[in-house]
Amino acid sequence: MDSKSGADRFIAALHNLEQGTDESGVGGIVELFADDAELVNTALLLGGETLHGKDGATEFWTQYKKTIGVGKSEFHHITSSENAAGLFWKTSVRDGAAQYDGSTLLDFDGSGKIRYFQGYYDTRQLNHAVGVEDK
Repeated sequence: MDSKSGADRFIAALHNLEQGTDESGVGGIVELFADDAELVNTALLLGGETLHGKDGATEFWTQYKKTIGVGKSEFHHITSSENAAGLFWKTSVRDGAAQYDGSTLLDFDGSGKIRYFQGYYDTRQLNHAVGVEDK
C-alpha cells in the first residue's frame, strides 16, 4: 500500500471519530497503527512524553475525542512519499465557532500501518478553540 492510500484511510477514520457523539470511533483509528507505533504531538512534547503502541494510540485518540468533542478536520494539502505522508489541516470545533490548524506527519511501515505519528499545532490556538484558558 502506498502512503497516499494510508493517508486517505487515516483521514476517513479521523472523520468518523470526529463526527461521532462518543468515543466509539477510537478503535477504527487505532487499528491503523502498528503494534510498535510511536505517537507524539505538541502537547506531549511540552510534557516530555511520547506514547507507544496500540495502548498509546488508544490513549491518544480517546483524549483527542474528549478534548474536541464533535469536530471536523479539513485537509487542504496532502503530500506523500514512498513511506510517509504530510497532512495540513484546519479543525473546526463547537459547531464551527472555533478553529485551530496544524500539520501531521504519518510514517508507514511495510504493511501500511502507521509506525510514527507526529502532530504540530499551536497549543494556545487549540486551548482557545476548545474554551480552555492558557496559564
